[in-house]
Amino acid sequence: MKKLDLDELATFLIESNKLLLEAELISEFFPDIKIYNITKTELYHIHFTLFHHLYKLKPILEKQNMNLQIHFMRIGIVDNIKDDEERINDIDSQQLDIIDSLAQFYLDEANYDFFSEEILENWHNSLFYIVKNNDYYHEALKLLMITEDFTISVLKVNYRKLAKQYHPDLNPTQSADYQKFLDINRAYQFLLRCIP
Repeated sequence: MKKLDLDELATFLIESNKLLLEAELISEFFPDIKIYNITKTELYHIHFTLFHHLYKLKPILEKQNMNLQIHFMRIGIVDNIKDDEERINDIDSQQLDIIDSLAQFYLDEANYDFFSEEILENWHNSLFYIVKNNDYYHEALKLLMITEDFTISVLKVNYRKLAKQYHPDLNPTQSADYQKFLDINRAYQFLLRCIP
């Protein structure tokens, strides 16, 4: 696994002063790599290397009162830790466990070669699907009232609650809305496809 300079990575993130796509960081720190001309295993290795170093950098920046947001669609320094703590208060314990598990996964260098080619194919297809449909991805999250770090169980619970609320046959009151019901169903089916 390639070693990235954490100081250089921190400087780039701080000076960017915006949230970046993973592809922008790959272009900066892996300049010789053309991500469209490599295998899915090579792409995963680059992704893993980048996220390994981002998760190593996160506690260093927290000591400097900077909060590093790590998500493949948006990576960067967010305004302050307090905002993130308020957001975390709204996340259930199962989602927090997943966030912590992601950090543990990426910090363990043994996971560099963890996945089979078949699993990487599914992972790649899910990520490409999200990127290709990025605008609708955010609309679907909003429709189902969930955050990007959702779990399958949170997705199902929110879907059932909202589908019941807006279903015209189950709820013939004012809250029944056939178009909203269809939109929620479409968003749910879309987000199911986003899970690798």
